[in-house]
Amino acid sequence: MTVAYRKTQTFYKRLPRRLLCVLAFAALSVAAAADVPPEIRAEQRELLSSLGFNSPSRRIEAIDFTAPLLSGGSTSLEEHRPNLVILNFWATWCPPCRIEKPALEQLHREFQGAGLKILSVNMQENPLQVRQYVHETGTTFPVLMDSSGRISATYGIRSIPTSYLISSEGTVLAVVQGALDWSAPRVIQTFRRIVALEEKYGR
Repeated sequence: MTVAYRKTQTFYKRLPRRLLCVLAFAALSVAAAADVPPEIRAEQRELLSSLGFNSPSRRIEAIDFTAPLLSGGSTSLEEHRPNLVILNFWATWCPPCRIEKPALEQLHREFQGAGLKILSVNMQENPLQVRQYVHETGTTFPVLMDSSGRISATYGIRSIPTSYLISSEGTVLAVVQGALDWSAPRVIQTFRRIVALEEKYGR
């Protein structure tokens, strides 16, 4: 991590989280009209707000990308539709990222094959270092390597961890800045409700 990058991270840490979310949303594009009833999306966003997520004020398309997998091969965001997708941006040197990783793993195991996928996007680190960390922590959800920083730039990432929730239609439902206790019973129950609504109306 360069001195310039550390200074940039320090600057953005001082910004309010809501402003950071606005900056992140600004990097994405407005999408076409929705198929899911507005009242269903409103309920999902209210549930997400209770967990600390911020939702865009308009319908925003999640930009598709293809990235190498740490385990080999590659994947794209599009490949994981029609699931809901948590797009989690992180790095091994980031203490809050390390704190939330075990909870993300537990959430992943709770929802395997149940309409919610986790894609963990590592930001510009050596694959050997990331592989060692993943092995030590027992992480089993997909880890994508953003070696060039292109994906992070596309999604307006200015602090980590940052997690987007992408709908089955490929739109941004919400984003949360900072670590979240993903394995807390309230969080898991909330996501069960969000997934149930998505399966009923969004596929």
